[in-house]
Amino acid sequence: MYLLAALDTALGTDFGLTKAAGLDQAGDFRLHFVGPSGEVFNYADAGAGAGEAECLFWLGRRYGKPLYYWQEHTLSKGKAFDLAWFQPGGTDPERGGVPLDALFNGVQVGFLRGSWSDPKAAWLAFKGGDNRANHSHLDLGCFVLDALGQRFFCDLGGDDYNLPGYFGGQRWNYYRLRTEGQNCLVIDGQNQNTAAKAPIVAFHTTPTYARAVVDLSAAYPMARRVQRGYALLGRRDVLLVDEIEADQPVAAVWGAHSAAQITVDGTKAVLERAGQRLHARLLSPAGATFAAGPALTTPPQRPLNGITKLTVALAEKATITRIAILLSPVPDAPTPDLTPLADWR
Repeated sequence: MYLLAALDTALGTDFGLTKAAGLDQAGDFRLHFVGPSGEVFNYADAGAGAGEAECLFWLGRRYGKPLYYWQEHTLSKGKAFDLAWFQPGGTDPERGGVPLDALFNGVQVGFLRGSWSDPKAAWLAFKGGDNRANHSHLDLGCFVLDALGQRFFCDLGGDDYNLPGYFGGQRWNYYRLRTEGQNCLVIDGQNQNTAAKAPIVAFHTTPTYARAVVDLSAAYPMARRVQRGYALLGRRDVLLVDEIEADQPVAAVWGAHSAAQITVDGTKAVLERAGQRLHARLLSPAGATFAAGPALTTPPQRPLNGITKLTVALAEKATITRIAILLSPVPDAPTPDLTPLADWR
């Protein structure tokens, strides 16, 4: 944006660069990328803070998108280029008719949202993607969740770039980058395949619910088929479903990280943060229970102060497994039907 603005003011032309395909939609991802908590979906090496993007003023004016003004007004703390490119007013996403849900195929990232206007709305962000992407972690299938104005399930983000081999041979030894450090399945205690891709194979949205499915089969070579489903039911409750099929019995562990205080009671768990509570119920498989404990790293990695990992460990290895978890701000949320992910198309 600095370059385009300089060309325009100095030479009176940008030589057609602003006509590049897709540039007029460059700010759309950011609209969905920021949750009601004010934090972003910080997968890979990203940080959780939304920060400012004064170029949204420039983009909004160039392409006639007052939605972009609204977001920069919401997030800005008054930097110099906000003044240089300032645009008053703006249109919030609800009045602007922005869909609650969005799928970005280029990066295989999706967002499901309960409301644009309610600061306590549910917001679920998830990804497939490519483990070979620059700055990637082994995080295919990971998710984060906002509810009641809080980030209840978080991504740990990156570690210190100066760690030995951080961009080399030791990269997959560090907790924040390994599969166990993600909100992902760990099968047979192994990392995901470092060359795997995971496409979003289903994405369906209606006014009352939304759902999506990521095919994780390439990430877990020890299994024949692995898929994860994400659903936002009644625009309030979140259903997470993992289906695993293998030729030989495998050990699967479901895990997710949180800065909340977690209390576990068998197939139920309560996450509490800033006086708000999120209730988790383990619907499947029979015999499995929740567990919770501190997420730990060893020096020279940065410590994970205040982070707890909620896990589901299966009673025994299996060839066919379905792990289903319901997350809701109310303790008595209705139990949904657990239809196969093949029917989520």
